[in-house]
Amino acid sequence: PGIKFEPDYDQSGSQAVVWAPSPAGYSIACGKGGECPRCYLLSLRKRTAVLLDMCSHPTGVWWTPKGTRALIASYNEGAVLFLLEPSSASLREIPLSGMTKYGEEIVRIPEQRPAWSGDNVCRIRAGIRCSYDASKCVDNSADLRKYELTVDLSTLKAKPVKVK
Repeated sequence: PGIKFEPDYDQSGSQAVVWAPSPAGYSIACGKGGECPRCYLLSLRKRTAVLLDMCSHPTGVWWTPKGTRALIASYNEGAVLFLLEPSSASLREIPLSGMTKYGEEIVRIPEQRPAWSGDNVCRIRAGIRCSYDASKCVDNSADLRKYELTVDLSTLKAKPVKVK
């Protein structure tokens, strides 16, 4: 028997996006429809699904080298990073502060794999773009600035370093 969960449907009838499994036997499945898709943590070994408290579309799910936790990037009027602890199905936000002008710019995390240096720390790129509401910007499809974030999962901090 398979894992039972209630995915959302988009207009084309597609049920869900299922992310690559972790070495520890977890995966994430998210519905594709609606403004607040349902996302589930799947335990492939136990064949269970737990609804996650997350109301945004993930743009990336990256498991730590041991596969016991995940870094999740999502988009909700700008990029948001979360740490997922599968043992408790808890999500904690990793603040992305100090890089943007409030209301004028948004953070974007392109689809990429983080570079892990252990099970707690990784580096990942981020770009800053004009907000869709910014009247001063002409082009919101190009990065204004680029950063490399050092993300520490143990402290829930992301330290940005500007990339030239």
